[in-house]
Amino acid sequence: MFRQHSATATFASNQGQNYICRCCRFYQTVKGKFEVLDASDSIWKEHYVYTKGTTYINNIVYVEDGKKWTSTSASRYGNRNDPQNEGGISFVLFGAALDVYSQNRANGCTYEMNDYPGIYSISDSAFKGFRVNLNFVLSILDTCNNNVVKDSKSLSISHEWTW
Repeated sequence: MFRQHSATATFASNQGQNYICRCCRFYQTVKGKFEVLDASDSIWKEHYVYTKGTTYINNIVYVEDGKKWTSTSASRYGNRNDPQNEGGISFVLFGAALDVYSQNRANGCTYEMNDYPGIYSISDSAFKGFRVNLNFVLSILDTCNNNVVKDSKSLSISHEWTW
């Protein structure tokens, strides 16, 4: 159960404006909640989802979004220090690149991402529904100038599935 969204950013190298491609970073934050409809009592219950490490998506504070979750770590969208699919770890889901800077991660001037927020380990027998209400902020940061936000867009995802 998921809802997909995508983004592409192209950075212009321009020394006159005091930034270059390697200084631009895509940064995605999220807040909101996931809920499951319990099959035993038909009550909607919050389902906690990691964004990175032990940080959960919550309904109050925007947190940095991650794309590979465990209880101790996550890779972050757009972080130039995290790996991409350049012969190393592949973050390809459903045939689309999830987190890629072109030509290379360190200096690339184009960034592409796809996100598939949702719950992947849900049991059809334990639950009879799922809903998601998320708000994202997609930003471009100038990492060479104290992470000044150069541009940002907001995006909301809301959907309910029942069976």
